[in-house]
Amino acid sequence: MTAKLIALAVLAIVAGATFAIFWLIERRNSRARILKERLAAGRKTPERTGEEELALLRDELLSEIPALDNLLRRSARISDLQKMLAQADMSMRVANFLGLSALAGVAASILAYTLSKRAEVGWIALLLGFVLPYSYASIRRNKRFEKFEELFPEAIDTLARAVRAGHAFTTALEMITAEVAEPVAGEFRQLYEEQKYGMPVRDALLNLTDRMPWSTSSFSSPP
Repeated sequence: MTAKLIALAVLAIVAGATFAIFWLIERRNSRARILKERLAAGRKTPERTGEEELALLRDELLSEIPALDNLLRRSARISDLQKMLAQADMSMRVANFLGLSALAGVAASILAYTLSKRAEVGWIALLLGFVLPYSYASIRRNKRFEKFEELFPEAIDTLARAVRAGHAFTTALEMITAEVAEPVAGEFRQLYEEQKYGMPVRDALLNLTDRMPWSTSSFSSPP
């Protein structure tokens, strides 16, 4: 069993090293590709539809390695995981997050087996170590939702005061980003920037409710 754990550790180290090498090699190519695509999209702005604009503004890479990014995009669960990381305000791509989870699982397994000398304890630790980063992200997301819900009425009050004072809706959004604490300020800043760069206000608002579903649902649903 010790040999198996050593082999598993070596496999994890080799996988991590390989990932790092590919990441370093492909990083510049990936950035160049993204820049080229954005420049090409910018030249076609007059022909772009609202849906295409929405997709462009919300595009996020799941990995800086193009081949891995294309592979991960085939899974809806992986895309949901990237969305959860964004909702938790964790600036980490899902590929890196999965790598971190794997390394945490292997490290926990080796440590548990070293201390207990029992294979079943090592396997349990492997599972717990793998899900630990996910649990942390989930807890962080829930706390952020709760904080947003706590401050959301203040944002609505600021919006109402600004409109009654004769300010434009976009000006009211700027006031919210300046006067209300995080995470409300950051979410409304993104709302403001999306509509500023051409996204319809309705779509920008739908994006907000998509990013903060638990928080805004209680205010949008009828009593």
